[in-house]
Amino acid sequence: MWLMYGLIAIGFQVTRTALQKELADSIPRLAATWVRYAFGLPFCLILWAVLWGLGEQVYSFTLLFWLYSIAAGVLQIVATNLLLKVFTLRSFMVGTCYGKSDSIQTALLGWVLFGEALGILELAMVIAGFAGVLLVSVERDSMSVKSFLDIRGNKGAQIGILTGSCFALTALGIRQAILQLDATSVFMASTTTLVVVVVMQVVILFAYLCIRQRNSFSMIAKYMKKSTMVGLTSCIGSVFWFMAFATAYASYVKALAQIQMPLSILYSYLMFREKIYRHEIIGMAIIIISVTMLVFI
Repeated sequence: MWLMYGLIAIGFQVTRTALQKELADSIPRLAATWVRYAFGLPFCLILWAVLWGLGEQVYSFTLLFWLYSIAAGVLQIVATNLLLKVFTLRSFMVGTCYGKSDSIQTALLGWVLFGEALGILELAMVIAGFAGVLLVSVERDSMSVKSFLDIRGNKGAQIGILTGSCFALTALGIRQAILQLDATSVFMASTTTLVVVVVMQVVILFAYLCIRQRNSFSMIAKYMKKSTMVGLTSCIGSVFWFMAFATAYASYVKALAQIQMPLSILYSYLMFREKIYRHEIIGMAIIIISVTMLVFI
């Protein structure tokens, strides 16, 4: 089931990312991030209310649930801010690639912190998938793999690796939070966790924008329709991501998420007629093969 949840989530996330990118061209990036949470929250609450009305329940909340939820929500905001910082120090593609190191870091941190050990072949497929992402990113940026991997004295690379760590810990925190809930279904547990995390993120970013970027709200008001679509696609995508995390190791889900890169490149080709280079085709093939093998081994 986690594969189906993940694929649905990817579809909505690719759509949300495209919409949010358009929005970020008109308003500050952090404001666009807040839109994702704030405009998604009403849809999350409606979904939770519908599930409750249908008889779904959460029987108890543990202290660990709240701790994991808070940690995951804060870490996702930190990771997003760090990623934006990387974009100012390195190119968009290289910054994205550093962020995608979360697939390997999720596997390692999941094993160390929660005993979610992968087999040798599974770990090899996770690494192969990241290698495909690396090939696409650094070659498109005219940068050598050696240069990418050399993080000594490289502030952009160091922040990029830290970004991946925060995204990895976010995924692991979400999974652990959901597993703490005694609920009637994975759907209800995932939706409840999502509501808690998103409420906290909305409040934190709202406070920041009020202090640092107050004019953002008047700018957002000009793009209500697009903001609503960002919120809707974000809500649906997040629910399915959370259900995927609940039903499989976070490292598996993160490895599957790498398929977003070839989908994004194909989207750019179909929509904007951007040229696809040979190394990108090879990189995309590696990603797809590694994900396919991870699913069926």
